[in-house]
Amino acid sequence: MKKFEHEWIFEAFVDHPTFFTKSMFGGLAAYLFDRLPASRLHSIGIPRLGAA
Repeated sequence: MKKFEHEWIFEAFVDHPTFFTKSMFGGLAAYLFDRLPASRLHSIGIPRLGAA
């Protein structure tokens, strides 16, 4: 699996029995209690909507 720069954010949950991660849209999705509470996506250089 691809290594993400900010993957350390999820370290607090690694030992929880319901925690797992998987790739999603080129980023990393973290699941806890079978729900998606967080995801981390890398910018690919496309400007965001509304960005000046």
